[in-house]
Amino acid sequence: MQVQDISDQKMLFFLSEIPGFGAASIQRLYEKIKPLSRLLHIEEKELLEFEILRRDQIHALLLEQKNWLEIEERYQELTERKIAFVTPLEPNYPDKLRQIHHPPMGLYVRGQLPKEEKKSVAIVGSRDASEYGISMAREYAKVLAENGVQIISGLAHGVDAAAHAGAIRFGLSFGVLGCGINIAYPKENYTLYEKMAKDGGGIMSEYPLGTSPLGKNFPIRNRIISGLSDIVLVIEARERSGSLITVEHALEQGKEVFALPGRVSDPMSKGCNALIFQGASIATSPEVMMESLGILRDKKLQVQDNLQDLLATNEKRVYSCLDLQSKFLEDIATEVNMDFGELTAILLELELKGLVRQVSSHYYAKNN
Repeated sequence: MQVQDISDQKMLFFLSEIPGFGAASIQRLYEKIKPLSRLLHIEEKELLEFEILRRDQIHALLLEQKNWLEIEERYQELTERKIAFVTPLEPNYPDKLRQIHHPPMGLYVRGQLPKEEKKSVAIVGSRDASEYGISMAREYAKVLAENGVQIISGLAHGVDAAAHAGAIRFGLSFGVLGCGINIAYPKENYTLYEKMAKDGGGIMSEYPLGTSPLGKNFPIRNRIISGLSDIVLVIEARERSGSLITVEHALEQGKEVFALPGRVSDPMSKGCNALIFQGASIATSPEVMMESLGILRDKKLQVQDNLQDLLATNEKRVYSCLDLQSKFLEDIATEVNMDFGELTAILLELELKGLVRQVSSHYYAKNN
């Protein structure tokens, strides 16, 4: 293959495989150098003139120029290993990630990426969560997944694993790793890791295959967890928890943050309680988040539409003229052109069906 024939997609893989190269460096190179295949024969002097890379990154790039064929082989092997490499140049790259600061310039993916048309909630929290935290992570994830919400987390011990486990029986769950996608970390979550990759969900990472789960990787990957989500939910976090880094990313990205309240004396709840004090929404139930996502509102409207289909013609007329704000009986009668005797009988029938309530004497409104 001639150098000039190498696509920018493949070059982004080449850059992602170079040690010390992150999303910011790769993005700057992509914006400055066209086509990217020029990097396979560029010289040190020219790279220094661009003032994009550190000197150690320049040396790493020059070294990898000689290993291009080896990297090309690794690229071809991805298909055999059922791993996709998805870049911002492709239509299936998540639109939500295009909006964040320093989006990953390449994602290694096993399974699927989150569906754009579905809502997503990130559930994060302590690795050493209490039994209460574990049970709440499972329950919130389960209820959200049952209602079509995708669950995003980091496949770590504790809250992450509980959220994934709660979701996968009822819906879709996606894990974002801080290591190579071929490494199930921690190893105790291997079964969960495999199930997520095969049952409609997916596993993804911006780190090359074989990258160890180094501590410095996890704060960086947290921007992807929040970036893929519409809402971030924190379940149990200490005051200096890594989950709060995800919250910082979420706030920068304009995402709504919910926190599960806890006892003021519990160290595991100090981070959540502090977030609530600072203005985070209180996660009193999964339904509160579903309301914020617009899911319950849509369901209520559908239920009302279905009920209206079951009503008799005159009942429909009366029900349609009512609102959540109460109306005076005489005004209703005038609007539907009905005498008081027939109207009060219909209103009573609608009350018995749970569709209407009498607010006060002669005042009626739709039930919320």
